[in-house]
Amino acid sequence: MPHSTRTLPALAGSVVFLLIALALFALERMNQEFAEQEARSQLENRAAAFRSRLESEMNRTIFVVSGFTHFVGANPGLGWDAYKPVAKRMVHASSHIINITLAPNNIIRWNYPREGNEDALGLRILEHPQQGDSLRRMIDSGRPVVTGPVDLVQGGNALIFRSPVYLDDGSYWGTASVPVDSNSVLAAAGLDAPQFNGLSIAIRGHDGLGADGDTFFGDASVFDADPILKNVRFEDQSWQLAVAPAAGWAAHAATPQSHRALGLALALTGGLVGGVLTAQSQRIRRVSRQLEAMVAAIPDSGFVIDDQGRYLESFGGQERRLYHDGAALKGRHLRDVMDDDTSRHALSGVRRAISEKRLVTLEYPLRTEDNALLNAIGGPSGTQWFQARIYPLPTNLERRPSALWLAYNITERRRVEEQARINEEQIRYLAMHDHLTGLANRAYLLEQMQKALNMAQRDNHQVGLLFLDLDHFKAINDAHGHDSGDLVLQEIAARLKTVVRDSDTVARHGGDEFVILLSKVDGIRGATAVAEKTLQALTLPIEANGRSFRLGVSIGISLYPDHGCTPDALQRAADDAMYAAKAEGRDQFSVSPDQAAGGSAGR
Repeated sequence: MPHSTRTLPALAGSVVFLLIALALFALERMNQEFAEQEARSQLENRAAAFRSRLESEMNRTIFVVSGFTHFVGANPGLGWDAYKPVAKRMVHASSHIINITLAPNNIIRWNYPREGNEDALGLRILEHPQQGDSLRRMIDSGRPVVTGPVDLVQGGNALIFRSPVYLDDGSYWGTASVPVDSNSVLAAAGLDAPQFNGLSIAIRGHDGLGADGDTFFGDASVFDADPILKNVRFEDQSWQLAVAPAAGWAAHAATPQSHRALGLALALTGGLVGGVLTAQSQRIRRVSRQLEAMVAAIPDSGFVIDDQGRYLESFGGQERRLYHDGAALKGRHLRDVMDDDTSRHALSGVRRAISEKRLVTLEYPLRTEDNALLNAIGGPSGTQWFQARIYPLPTNLERRPSALWLAYNITERRRVEEQARINEEQIRYLAMHDHLTGLANRAYLLEQMQKALNMAQRDNHQVGLLFLDLDHFKAINDAHGHDSGDLVLQEIAARLKTVVRDSDTVARHGGDEFVILLSKVDGIRGATAVAEKTLQALTLPIEANGRSFRLGVSIGISLYPDHGCTPDALQRAADDAMYAAKAEGRDQFSVSPDQAAGGSAGR
């Protein structure tokens, strides 16, 4: 009996130990499989974020370069002094651009900034061993291309954004080449180094060749490590991005040795009673307090919000420069913090996350100016923008269905994006408008004509085109100088804008020629009425540099579809009619012959 008394507890303890050990082993295997799936999901999201930011940086820079080439193609005779301000604005609008070069006939003649880039002047790009092939690809495709990274003549290496320049008649003028700091582009996308935070990252696709191109960032072996692959697309080119755990998937998702030791300790203590259970209970309470302290120290703000929009719990958000005191929101409703439209949108996101059992992401503003609650609890002032990531919580965790709401302050990111948008709009405006008069230039006129013709064909109405040529304007430039001539052109542009509707377009076609596009017109009667108003507007003398000038104007008129169905055909018809007006005595209008029955000229 004494022997049995000693054996039974030992046997029972062994059985308990084995059962706990087997349960922990099964749990570890399940946890490792889940951890690997979770790790792949997280890396999938991170790789998608890297790709999105890379595509945004690349396509934004391509858009800026294309806008510059449109400006040069629309104004080929202006010279570098006119191009330089636009190039300067581009360099300052993008932190990636190293310099801007223009290469008429594929020979670099101008660059900005000039300092440090003198060695590139005179370079015949087609003969360059690294850059020649990409220029041929650009010429063959007629579209922008991105090459590199390549070594620069003036030192260093960069991505080369190369875009063709075409004149209004469709002829090839040359190219704009813009070296872009590849490290800056990668850093803006969050890729400061090939290895960080336990990840190995590589990019291949040198010269935009995608998976067929050489690796130019990170180690090529990453592509053999079962990575997450993402194609980064820009124009007709691409790179391939690979992201994988630096130590491999198994090590990345493996259960830490400390966890296994803890499992062994739990198995050993499973057979014990009393004091051991008490010690474990104390340990659990201590770990719980540590977790609470860690959660409270999270820099971003977090909440538990139920399906009625009520704040149940809050944590994190200790940075008062970015977040308000979340503890003061417990028991409050979303509408106490947000305006009506935003709170309805936010509540819809919470309910969608709960019902669909998935992550929901949304961006929203907090306007503190008129919110007494936010002003009282302290935090950032003015309108603040946040991104919310909303996760459904397990059922029955709270009294009502609830979600975890993690808020990130993105105000600064929104400000930078808005400024970038403004810069891009300013560059597009410069590329599409005449620098002297502020009127539309020929490139913008052609774009508006095509839009007007498409709408006219769809809605079955007419479009009018008036081609204007000033009479005897050259004499002003010759006798009184270009300063007086420029002032006269600016006054004429101002008067022409007064005779048309907001839906019409007034453009400077070049020199002393102007064009009025009537997007919708009531036949010849409507077009000639505008011509009469134009002649009347230019009747009064124009004051410039203390002198008074009187000018006449010869106007040619054409209509869609009577005289043509394309921008080119309408311009030719209006131009011919304008010369007819000049031949008949100037300072009058003439309608294209097809509609001139009964007399084509008028005053």
